[in-house]
Amino acid sequence: MTDFNQFERALRQHWGEEAALARHEIYFIAQRKSGWRQIVHAAGGLLRDAWLCVRLPRQAAGLARIVCVVSLPDANGWGVLAPLIPHLPENAETASVAIHPGLHGKVPGSKPAAPDRMGWKLALLAMFSGERAAIRGVSPWTTRCCLARRQLWLGVWRRTLGTTGNNIDALILHNDFDLFSASAAEAARGFPPIRSVCVQHGLPTDEFFPTRADIQLIWGESSRKTYLSNNTPPGALIIGTYRAKPSIRFPPCPPAPQRILLVSQTHTPVYGRSLESDFLRLATTLDGNLEKDAFQILLHPEENRLGHPYSTGNLPSRCRNPPHETLIPKDTLPKLPTLVLGFCSTALLEAAQAGHFVLGIDWEVPVSRGALAVGAPQYRIRNGQEALELFERLRENNGFRSEWLQKQQLWINSVFTPLSAGWLDECLQNQPRR
Repeated sequence: MTDFNQFERALRQHWGEEAALARHEIYFIAQRKSGWRQIVHAAGGLLRDAWLCVRLPRQAAGLARIVCVVSLPDANGWGVLAPLIPHLPENAETASVAIHPGLHGKVPGSKPAAPDRMGWKLALLAMFSGERAAIRGVSPWTTRCCLARRQLWLGVWRRTLGTTGNNIDALILHNDFDLFSASAAEAARGFPPIRSVCVQHGLPTDEFFPTRADIQLIWGESSRKTYLSNNTPPGALIIGTYRAKPSIRFPPCPPAPQRILLVSQTHTPVYGRSLESDFLRLATTLDGNLEKDAFQILLHPEENRLGHPYSTGNLPSRCRNPPHETLIPKDTLPKLPTLVLGFCSTALLEAAQAGHFVLGIDWEVPVSRGALAVGAPQYRIRNGQEALELFERLRENNGFRSEWLQKQQLWINSVFTPLSAGWLDECLQNQPRR
């Protein structure tokens, strides 16, 4: 299948702007399934969403001025918005949480209202839209099912905002491209006082673009360059993140790393080619040269769910399932820092903030270069042997360790800019895109 940018352009050309708004769901269904299995998967998603919508209340609970819209329970969803709530003025008094009905019992919050009549009607019409030019690897029925789901969620948000819209100033989203969140941003445009604000949840890969929310709350200047290069208007960008931490004060003689942790990403298609063979070759080299306790593979949640290639020799025993507590920044430095190795992952940024040594991987990929520009550490390798050489140098040379950590801190400071006290007012005052 083509890369994400080519796919998005083909979808827009053959199916129109409406289909482009559902690009994320269509793309990833097509990536994971083919043939009749793809159609069954897409139809199953539509039936699930329709069932969830049927069970929604006709009227949503009253919503506060600020509404956090949550469609995922993990680090890329509720984990993005929950830490932001303490940074809202008056905290709980001004914020409500509206959750995807599939998250009931998993994330605290209230369900939105059931779809309006137009939502059901347009969803049905989407299933019987005429034949369009084929997109390689994507069944027309997959596209139709996703378009029908989009209409259901648009109907949900029209009714929800129409009932409580007079109380709402802003919808805070953790992305503006999944069906639930993108529909919220789109529906909000029918209620001019409401602004949609999307909080950057990770490194800005091509799936982030084109952006849909009125305002993008982004990490820092390096992210700003990526958003601008992908045609997000300058006036839609507000810089600042709660992820920014005070600079770490390292001891004069930092302890040497005793092991390598590989942050695996064999699951993702957003870099234009599979990284599976690259990661497997790297892991095999490290496995053959490091003792049992000196090397671990940290699996991504999607690898844990869908599978991974580390199935031969000692590699299965090297694998660790998420969550990876070692990488989470804490108030104190780790007693035993590690060398954390990865390609392009938010986990590398978190590991650096936690006080570990972070090493990037310089593999050639055709797309999502903006994400690499933000997430690439100052030291990078191309293969396992280069990683082993730097690991040994870190263990033997105290001056090199100090230099490494100083440069790493400059990199982190360039990625994350602290959130200002008036960030919300700034978002609400910006002229929205309509």
